[in-house]
Amino acid sequence: MKNMTSEKSFAAFIGIDWADQEHTYSLAVAGSSRIERGRLQHTPEALHAWAEQLHKRFAGRPVAILLEQKRGALVWALQEHPFITLFPINPLTSAKLRQAFFPSGAKSDPLDSDLLLDILRHHRDRLRPFQLDEVQTRLLERLTQDRRGAVEQRKSCVQQITAALKEYFPLALEVLGKLECNLAARFLLKWATLEELQAAQPHLVRKFFHGNNGRFQIEQRLKRIKQAQPLTSDPAIIEAGRRKVQMLAQLIITLNQYIADYQKRIETLFQRHPDRHIFQSFPGAGAALAPRLIAAFGMDRSAFADALSVQNRSGIAPVRVSSGKTAIEKMRVVCPKFLRQTFHEFAATSVRYCAWARTYYQAKVAAGKKHHTIVRALAFKWIRIMWACWQNQEAYEETRYLRALTRSGSPFAVTLKKT
Repeated sequence: MKNMTSEKSFAAFIGIDWADQEHTYSLAVAGSSRIERGRLQHTPEALHAWAEQLHKRFAGRPVAILLEQKRGALVWALQEHPFITLFPINPLTSAKLRQAFFPSGAKSDPLDSDLLLDILRHHRDRLRPFQLDEVQTRLLERLTQDRRGAVEQRKSCVQQITAALKEYFPLALEVLGKLECNLAARFLLKWATLEELQAAQPHLVRKFFHGNNGRFQIEQRLKRIKQAQPLTSDPAIIEAGRRKVQMLAQLIITLNQYIADYQKRIETLFQRHPDRHIFQSFPGAGAALAPRLIAAFGMDRSAFADALSVQNRSGIAPVRVSSGKTAIEKMRVVCPKFLRQTFHEFAATSVRYCAWARTYYQAKVAAGKKHHTIVRALAFKWIRIMWACWQNQEAYEETRYLRALTRSGSPFAVTLKKT
């Protein structure tokens, strides 16, 4: 974490309780106990005019603002003004403090903004100021997250299509294979019921599969189509199912187009990124995961003082809970979920491509550990390696790491020599 700007350098402190239409703020001038309260309309004109008033009032001196957002319209508007230092916090933080300070459950906008102001003034040593990375890395971060969101939407469509087909047209699940493919979606747009499919000439169905890269087992598919019996003849079930399936099939085709466009743009940005050589060197970090790892670390080498900072922020590091003679470790709950998912998925993938990772995983399985527990522990190790490579701007070298394991007397080094 970067060194905090000293309290005396700020001319004023502001806590903002944000909302969709109107924000409530509480302001205290440095050295004064008096609190000024006000409301701010959520429009570009009002936000920038208010910021300019602050700039003029405090003669351009730094102003600290705390709000329960790490991204969003309010953040993007305020970060346009260099004299403002933003301190974003998790809403759970203020919620817990509100519960502690106001056990009655009292809540109001001015009360919330006062509480945020109090956190900013008296607990700023525990806060991390908002820092923007350079544009290319930030764009990679947004695009990789949005691409993953599109993939999740497609997955939802596939699940809904599967459920619908099981009710009236189960044969489609047998002959189509992966429903997320364009072939399956186009097939269902053309023949969404068994009756429509069996009415089609076999040569037309054969031509469809040839034209959509589905040449595998065409004759077996045609034979199965000819022999199939309808699950139900209920017109209500069939018509409703047909409409739903075709709607979802069209969505899948659209999503596939945008997922491909996202991936193409991500690949272009990744190839131009100065840290590309570092993150593409990790075993298993392919076209999908390497850009996500770049976005996870960013370009600012001072953003993470050590590997533990990354492990904690990502949620990979466990939380230790102790009381009396009892102490346990459990998974960290509050963290950026996509960030944790990135390291988790990479660690799982590395088992297939990295000898020491595979040995580690197999040893933990033999010891009775569960899959996700092992993967998180493996991700914990990988983050230490990645942080060192990132700090030194060096690509990962497996042989170099294995020599380090040998020097440290790691039991996995001995096991790897035997394999």
